[in-house]
Order: sequence, then structure tokens, then C-alpha cells
Amino acid sequence: MSVRQRNEPFYRKNGWVRGLIHFHTRFSDGWGTVGQAAEIARAGGFDFLIVTDHLRNLKLKTGRTLQEYVSACERASARAGIPVIPGGGTGRTRTAGARPS
Repeated sequence: MSVRQRNEPFYRKNGWVRGLIHFHTRFSDGWGTVGQAAEIARAGGFDFLIVTDHLRNLKLKTGRTLQEYVSACERASARAGIPVIPGGGTGRTRTAGARPS
């Protein structure tokens, strides 16, 4: 057993991974780029990042496309060395008690 294996956190010894699963970037209302988010996740010891920008009206609000968003995640993943998974919300809400359509 190497020193690294002995010092690994309990969750890694048992096959678990740790991810940062909610991070907004400049693609919506966050302050950083997707690349910066990936570096923050990696430096924090996370094994993956799920970027969760608001995607409703992305082109209208930022002038960028969904494909640009996905490509930014792919580039960030390659640079940071951890999976960067594009996710997001549409911003749809329901009134209390209303049934989904």
C-alpha cells in the first residue's frame, strides 16, 4: 500500500467520488469562466464538476449558444483533468399547488 492510498479519504477507499454539483459561470449569473470553475473544483479536491448555469434564453442574454457552453465544459475538463459536466436549469417555475403541464 502506497502512502497516497493510506492517506486517501475514506470515501475514495470505498469507491466513492466527490463532486461539486452546483456552480454558475459567466454563461449565466456567475462571476467566473467554466475553466475557472473547473480549477476551483480540482484545487478543492473534487473529482468532478457539474456546471449548472441558467440556460433559458442563453442566446438572448449572453449572445452565446448551448454548443458553446458544452464546448467550454469540454475544454475546461481537458485542462483541469477532471470531468466537467454541462448541466443547467430552464428557469421554469410553478405556482404553489399548480399541476405540471
